[in-house]
Amino acid sequence: MARARWMTGAEYARLQGASDYDIGGVPEGRVLFGFGDAVCVPVVSWIGREYLLPLLGSRAGCVTAA
Repeated sequence: MARARWMTGAEYARLQGASDYDIGGVPEGRVLFGFGDAVCVPVVSWIGREYLLPLLGSRAGCVTAA
């Protein structure tokens, strides 16, 4: 049976697209708290571009994707 483990703060940062941030010196609990409630910007951008804008455009007839 596979065992699960807690992810590190650096792994959470990478998942959120923030792997370039220097989180050294920040307590692990604060890093986990900060990234635990974060929103992954590339995913939200994709949802807006590929789903919401076309949906709104078909209803309003005036919304275009940038």
